Amino acid sequence: MEGSFIETTVGPTSKRVIDLALVKTELGISDSSSDTKLTRLIDAAAAAFAGAGGLQREPWRRTVKETMVGRGGEFMFITNWPVESVTSITEAGTTVTASDYTVEGWRRDRIYRDNGWARDGMGGYSHFTPTGNEEHDTIATYVGGWVMPEDMGDWAAATAYTTSDFVRASDQSDLFLYQCTTAGTSDAAEPTWPTTNEGTVADNTVTWTARKASEFPQDLKEAAIITVIDWFRGGLQIPSGVASERFESMEIRYDTGAAAGMAAGIPRHAEAIVRQYR
Repeated sequence: MEGSFIETTVGPTSKRVIDLALVKTELGISDSSSDTKLTRLIDAAAAAFAGAGGLQREPWRRTVKETMVGRGGEFMFITNWPVESVTSITEAGTTVTASDYTVEGWRRDRIYRDNGWARDGMGGYSHFTPTGNEEHDTIATYVGGWVMPEDMGDWAAATAYTTSDFVRASDQSDLFLYQCTTAGTSDAAEPTWPTTNEGTVADNTVTWTARKASEFPQDLKEAAIITVIDWFRGGLQIPSGVASERFESMEIRYDTGAAAGMAAGIPRHAEAIVRQYR
């Protein structure tokens, strides 16, 4: 599928690609004197990661309605991956039966349909035969994107949880993450987690629901830390109003236009990590 339009129907609970506490630990900061600046830089990093110089898409978990012009074939590629769950798909106004398609790919970035997806009249493989140049728009409503670090953690006893919270089971081989779907306080002992998608379990006054959700990847977290720390320490900045500096026979000339553009971007060593997820 090519040429898509995305509308967010349920927004993310967090857009922050790294949490404040971890950045402070990396910087060796134990007080709150830099919290305001660091929080501002974390928010700026999130915007940079989502922008043209970053992932080129919004990475946070949300519910979207994506409208695509059909190009045919058995795979429909989704923008807001990894796909957690599909609510519905319509094709030229007709609902596609859920049993006819599955989410595929190690990135969970495509939806497979054995009979193929429709195409418009401009060409491309399809099992469907459109009339003339009629466009067969496909509309997918789904939950996609990564759970951000602020919303993610290990399960803990006697802890208050809200419905934005996700936890990992202590058994790291578990295939699911668990979302708090009824807020409350956890029990003294870890519950027996559901083994099926959308399965639920009571944990004292909390209800957990199993989700095929994915955490924000560890290497992207590292790239976020690199970015925020680099900006915090003044990386890629030059003294205001200085065009060149000289020491004896050595001279450095600054390209102030290029430096200004770079200062707002992701550092190159972090961008190399981010590029892998475009």
